[in-house]
Amino acid sequence: MDIDEISKSEIVGVTSVASVGNISKLKQELLMFDRLTFSDDSFLSAFLRGKGMAYNANELEWLLEEGLIFKYVPKLNKRLERDSKYKQYLRLIGAIDEQIDKSFKESELSSRRLDLPGTDISIPRITLPKHIGQFRDEIFCRLKAYQLQRLESLQAYPLFYESAYTNKVSIPRKTKVIQISLGFLPKPDESTPWEKILDYRADPDSKGKFFALRNWMNEIARSDIDPREIEEKLEWLIYDYQRHLDLHRLKSTMGNFETIVVTTADILENLTKMRWGKLAQSFFSIRKRKIALLEAELTSPGAEVAYIVKTQGSFEGQKPADRMSN
Repeated sequence: MDIDEISKSEIVGVTSVASVGNISKLKQELLMFDRLTFSDDSFLSAFLRGKGMAYNANELEWLLEEGLIFKYVPKLNKRLERDSKYKQYLRLIGAIDEQIDKSFKESELSSRRLDLPGTDISIPRITLPKHIGQFRDEIFCRLKAYQLQRLESLQAYPLFYESAYTNKVSIPRKTKVIQISLGFLPKPDESTPWEKILDYRADPDSKGKFFALRNWMNEIARSDIDPREIEEKLEWLIYDYQRHLDLHRLKSTMGNFETIVVTTADILENLTKMRWGKLAQSFFSIRKRKIALLEAELTSPGAEVAYIVKTQGSFEGQKPADRMSN
C-alpha cells in the first residue's frame, strides 16, 4: 500500500525482523497497532521469496495485500539528514556494522570486549553474534519509526525485544508506555483465525475501550512515573477493574434471576387480565439491568484499561506476550 493511504490518526508499529516468522507475535501487535512495518523490508522480501521454507509466507502476503503490514522506503530529506537524533542512529548503525565486519575478519573471537566508537557501549566479543544483531535490529526499529514520524507525520513507535544496551540510547516516554501496555495483551496462537482478530478490532465496543486506553497512555506519558511503577500501576488497574466488573456482573446475574422468577408469574397474570402496561414494565426491568451493567463498566475504577481486560477475555487461555522494551 502507498504510505499516503495511512491516516494520521492511526498508530503504526515498527516491529523487529524477528516477528517476520512469528505469526502469533504479529497478531498480538495488531491488537494494539493499526498497521505494522518491519525494521528491515529486505528481510521480509527474502523471507517471502523462500516460500518453500516459509510456512506462513501466504499469511504474510495476505497481510500485505490487506495493508495490515506495509513496506516503507523513506524519501531523501536534507533537513532530516541534519537532525541530531537521525545522525545518532546512523552513527550507531555504522559503528555496529564496522565492528561486526572487523570482528569476523579476525582469526578467532576472544572474550575481549568490543567498543562501539563514539559511544559508551561495550559488548563482549564472545556474545557478539546474538547481542550485536539484536541491538542492530533495535536501532533499525528506532530509525524507521523516527523517519515515519518526521517524514510522514505518522504516529509510529518502535517494537523490539529488550537488549542489554537498550537504555544506552534515550527512549521517548510515549514509546515506553505503549510497549509496557502491549506486554499485557494476550498473544493469540497461530490457530486463531485472522478474521477473529479483524472482527475484534472492528467491534465498536473494542474501539471505544481502546480509545480510553490510548488516552490513559497519553496521560501517563506526560508524567514522570518510573517505568517499573507504570507496569505495577497497570497490574493494579487491571485487577481492580476486573474485581469491580465481576461484582457488578454477579449483582446483575442475581437480579436478572430474581426478575425472571417474578416476571414469569406476572406475565401469566397480566396476560390473563390484559394488563399491557405492567407486562411492558416486566420486560423493561431486565433491559434496565443490562444498561446498569454497561454503566458500571464505564464508571468502574480502572475503566481506562478495559480494553486490556476485554482482550484477555476474548482470547482466553492465551497468555499475555513476554514483556518487551522499546
